[in-house]
Amino acid sequence: MAERWETVPSKVSKKSQKSGSNGTTIKKSELQAPKAPIFGEKSQYEALIPKEKKPPAKETPTPVSKQKSSIPRPQKKDNSKKPKTLNVEAAVASIGSNQFEETYTRSQELFKDAPLVWLRELTGQLNALLDTVSQTDFIFADSSQDFPSSLLKPDIKKVFNKSINECTGEVLELFLNQLIQSTMGEMSKGHSVYGYQMVVQLLAKNRPELFPLKAEKYVTILGNNKNVPSKCLVVMWMLGQGGVYSFKAGLKVWVSLMLQVIGIKSLAPYAVSYLALLLQKAGSSIDQGYNIIEMKDYFLLFDGIFMMDKNVQVASQKKLREFYPILKKLAFGKNPKDRMHSFFPSFLARLSMEKGTPDMHRELLESIIFCLASDKRCFTIWKQNLYLQHLPQSSIVLKHLTSDWSSLSLTLNSALVTETVREFSAINSKLNKSTPGLQSCMAACAKFEEISVRASESSRSTFKFVVGLCLLMFFVLIAIDVGSSGGWRESRIGRLLKDTGADVVLTSVFRQASSFFYKASAFLFSNVPVWLEAVIVVCEPLLDLVWRYTVATVTFLISVSAPLRAFIAESVPYCIDWVIMHPAWEVLYNMMVTVQSTLQPLFDSLFFYLSPVIDRLKAVFL
Repeated sequence: MAERWETVPSKVSKKSQKSGSNGTTIKKSELQAPKAPIFGEKSQYEALIPKEKKPPAKETPTPVSKQKSSIPRPQKKDNSKKPKTLNVEAAVASIGSNQFEETYTRSQELFKDAPLVWLRELTGQLNALLDTVSQTDFIFADSSQDFPSSLLKPDIKKVFNKSINECTGEVLELFLNQLIQSTMGEMSKGHSVYGYQMVVQLLAKNRPELFPLKAEKYVTILGNNKNVPSKCLVVMWMLGQGGVYSFKAGLKVWVSLMLQVIGIKSLAPYAVSYLALLLQKAGSSIDQGYNIIEMKDYFLLFDGIFMMDKNVQVASQKKLREFYPILKKLAFGKNPKDRMHSFFPSFLARLSMEKGTPDMHRELLESIIFCLASDKRCFTIWKQNLYLQHLPQSSIVLKHLTSDWSSLSLTLNSALVTETVREFSAINSKLNKSTPGLQSCMAACAKFEEISVRASESSRSTFKFVVGLCLLMFFVLIAIDVGSSGGWRESRIGRLLKDTGADVVLTSVFRQASSFFYKASAFLFSNVPVWLEAVIVVCEPLLDLVWRYTVATVTFLISVSAPLRAFIAESVPYCIDWVIMHPAWEVLYNMMVTVQSTLQPLFDSLFFYLSPVIDRLKAVFL
């Protein structure tokens, strides 16, 4: 596959020089990839090695149509075409290790402080040595993930790894882009690219984080070359090699590149299979995928899986649906309560799409409920902005809440949902009756309020019944215990109180309380009549005077305050309405809800610690 390098005379026309100093006949779409620096017409070694006297030879100008690759290729001594071999394993085995070490040493001597040149020389040499191998499979679907670089000898890998480690991240990023550009150019000529693919794998093993950096820039290239699937697949394969060694890098490449072309039929199977392998080998590193799938990427995936008018094949949709729960979890993030308010509007807007499937409708409702349960800001956004914009969709959500409220009330904040529905009812009363979706919303709100009132009354009556039943059972158990034991002291509860010392304390408290009550009642019975008689004698004239003045004052005030009372009678209803509708009540209600949610864990922990005592009492009595 090696390119035929030729010596170009110095008198080449300017027109020939302008027509292609890069060497590879690359389409306009391929030139959108980051361009590599172009070498001169001579190889890099010939440019610096002193010229030896040679017999004059007739110079033949290179045709303008022939261009050269971004990765340098050694000049062939024999212009005769070598026969192609079919076995890459044999071709790699025949390569000697010393020649790469010599090339690396000579590159360092000739191009000091230029590690990119060293790496490019080694890559060009490796690809040229494998030029005699015919290549039809460019993604190695039936081979191991480290094929074909696994065929290289350890000494050769050592030289390449040493050269890669000499380069900085920016240099390696540039080299990777040049490598992809050269690979596409060589494939256009019908050459094999085994050498380039081996170097890409070695680079991925050392620096997998480089592969997602420019992946999104190749989306346009893949779209423009979709009629040449082999070139698109090899680009996806090369950029996806970072995922072999880093789940985070692989997921970034899949989201920024492969997900964007999931609608291209020739590329979708590889994108889906790559995702399957990536998730299969993720294991515990799956947590590294949080915050990689952005909201726009998630909904692109969502629409591709559930919508019927997308170009995604049915087989690809089925496979993607298997991985959807994992991708959904990664998209929502490690703390969904911080992000779900940004997903909620898009979920609500898609709810009434005519092209959606029943599965899509079900998934949207589940996601909306998850948003409301995870992030309380969704209620605020729904009330302030989205309800009037999406009345038909809101009615669907309200009907879903009404139909499944018995189960949904366990996950949602019942107080917030009830308050939100009340505000919706207030908004509905102010809208025009002909507004689309209004009637269904009004019916759903009325139905929900009826169900919530019924549920609250049922819960209160149930609570009272349970408390009363528990107290009744407690006293019945004590009575049965005392009756069956022949007395209080012989009963289990009596012995338990005696063993714990509680009976002594209770007896002492009862005696002291009885003594105090007896003395207090005797004192009151003997002194209260005397006090009352003395009070009547002293206070009766004064009370009579106070009564007469009070009657006169009240009569005067009634006559004087008639206009004021009439004014108050007219203004009070308006004042009451203003007080009732004041926003401070909503703030107070929200504070009470917050206090309740704060104290609930305390009550739960208290119940947890009291559980052993309750179990012990059950063991004693039962």
